[in-house]
Amino acid sequence: MRQNRVVQYLVAGVITRQALCQENARLLRYLMQTAGHDARLAYVWSGGSIAFWDHFRYRGEWLVSIQVAASSNDGAPADPHFTYHCLTETAGGVYDPSYGTEDFPEVIEKAPDASEQRCPDLPDRVRAGSTTRRSSQYTCPHP
Repeated sequence: MRQNRVVQYLVAGVITRQALCQENARLLRYLMQTAGHDARLAYVWSGGSIAFWDHFRYRGEWLVSIQVAASSNDGAPADPHFTYHCLTETAGGVYDPSYGTEDFPEVIEKAPDASEQRCPDLPDRVRAGSTTRRSSQYTCPHP
């Protein structure tokens, strides 16, 4: 019964075109698994290691970790800023259902002393927003 509610939630996000990247990736993972293919989520963000999330100021907020190169797609903006970005990984590669592309996106902006991190799951401390977040003095130079 719980699985039906999860699927309804995922599909509702896609239909209304207001789904987050993680919802899109979960839906694609579910569809791949239903078709008999192994699939898992893959996350990308910026930090000192997979245990740290470095963020910088963008439009007055401190929640941004990266900006990636991407064409606008079905309501998703071009070259978006993310706290993290979620994709779907299969034996055949990595897919970004939010932007309809293959492979990890190119990171075009991050805090200067941070590095790109890729992981099959966000560390709990990052997800919970604990003290593993590090604020950079860097401020995004564009609107």
